[in-house]
Amino acid sequence: MTEFTDLERELRPGDERRRTNEPEPRSTAVVVAGMHRSGTSALVRVLNLPGVDLPAALYPARADNPAGYWEPLHVVEAHEKFLAAIGSSFDDISPLPKGALRGSSARALEDRLVQVLESEFAESQQFVVKDPRFRRLVPIWIGVLQRFGAAPRFVLPVRNPLEVAASLKLRNEYATTKSLLLWLRHFWVLSRVVGGGHREVVASPSTAVDIAPPGTRRRGGLSATFGFARAADAGIRCGSWQLLSSRILAGHRDGTTQCP
Repeated sequence: MTEFTDLERELRPGDERRRTNEPEPRSTAVVVAGMHRSGTSALVRVLNLPGVDLPAALYPARADNPAGYWEPLHVVEAHEKFLAAIGSSFDDISPLPKGALRGSSARALEDRLVQVLESEFAESQQFVVKDPRFRRLVPIWIGVLQRFGAAPRFVLPVRNPLEVAASLKLRNEYATTKSLLLWLRHFWVLSRVVGGGHREVVASPSTAVDIAPPGTRRRGGLSATFGFARAADAGIRCGSWQLLSSRILAGHRDGTTQCP
């Protein structure tokens, strides 16, 4: 429980370095902060199809995710460097060291992330960043986005924790207990630290751009909640559905993956 308390107490780890009178946000940052193996990669790609910008430098695809992770390479590298510096890792179930979000390593991480955003998204009006490591670093990211001038919109994809544990056991050989603890910490922290007005919980990537299986209709979605571009174009909606039906929605049993 210590980590949870520290996260709430250190919600603004670098306040002294930020402006008091912030201008209007110059952009919107859609932060996909789901747990590993929860459909986050497909969700990011679906958000990109109607025009939400991706980073130029992407984390390379691997055998366990050949279609790509759609994660910002330099952000992942910065996260990994910080976690290693404080003696932690992305799959650490123990609390963060006391004061880790206020130390020199945290300040260096914040500076580096602002630099990355300036390099990747200086001209963007809407962009998406995704890394499951966000769970441990949300307080730092709130400060990063404030300094950069982007309004944060957190998206929390949720998958059945037993399915997540089974996937992690297959990919990483994690014990089920460890995976379930990671899942619990992930969503406990994010639900407490990220305010309800700045987050949306989605049970399926298809809700992101208001798409649905052929022959059905859905209203709303993340585009309605957060006000970013909707996938109104039929080609985009079709492409989104085909992507998800092949990767995430394989459990849809009507046998239809083609758009009408």
